Amino acid sequence: MQVFYSDNITDQSILIDGQEHHHLVKVLRKNVGDYVFVCNGLGLMLEAEIISTGKKESVLKQRQIVKAENKNPNQLVLAVAPTKNIDRYEWMIEKCTEIGVRTIIPFYSHHSERRRIKLERLQLIALSAMKQSKSLFLPEIRDAVLFKDFIHQDFSGTKLIASMEESSRSIKESIANSKEQQVIIAIGPEGGFSSEEIDAAKEKDFIPITLGSKRLRTETAGVFCSAAYQLR
Repeated sequence: MQVFYSDNITDQSILIDGQEHHHLVKVLRKNVGDYVFVCNGLGLMLEAEIISTGKKESVLKQRQIVKAENKNPNQLVLAVAPTKNIDRYEWMIEKCTEIGVRTIIPFYSHHSERRRIKLERLQLIALSAMKQSKSLFLPEIRDAVLFKDFIHQDFSGTKLIASMEESSRSIKESIANSKEQQVIIAIGPEGGFSSEEIDAAKEKDFIPITLGSKRLRTETAGVFCSAAYQLR
């Protein structure tokens, strides 16, 4: 049975519109009386019956709750500079969503070669990955910010930044020793962070970490950090 997303679920009805409606009616050709799964991306999955379809939206009726979780177990905030080849960044969004991440924040830093992203496309990729992996939680994909503005944001949790400094702690040790449930990890672009950016991040209580002895691509580092957090 197919899974569809809706952020408009009440006790009386479920509204599906936009691309989800198009996929439901035009692609899969679902009709009144058919049953589907509906997820709200906040921990709830329902079995629902289609009761009407229109040009722009479909209305469904809840039949039963399939799964429900009150709290998102994924507390990882992943801040990653967009890659020059956007396909690689989109791949990272997909895989990190499948593995489990709460928030993804794109940022532009000194060595960034890409200065523009299409936020809506990244959000659609995350939505598709959530449904494919049968996850109950849709990660928040934020609009891109400058790195200097990112490090000044008010985060509650352990703040880590990928660094090539010899004194950096291992990611495994840093996550394991964290007393905070939420962990924020910043990953730079292909050229890495500048020394000035590392110093600025340290002043905002970011802890430099190493991802191992090998040099990882930006998108690989994002997936690696997501997996490491889940295995903590």
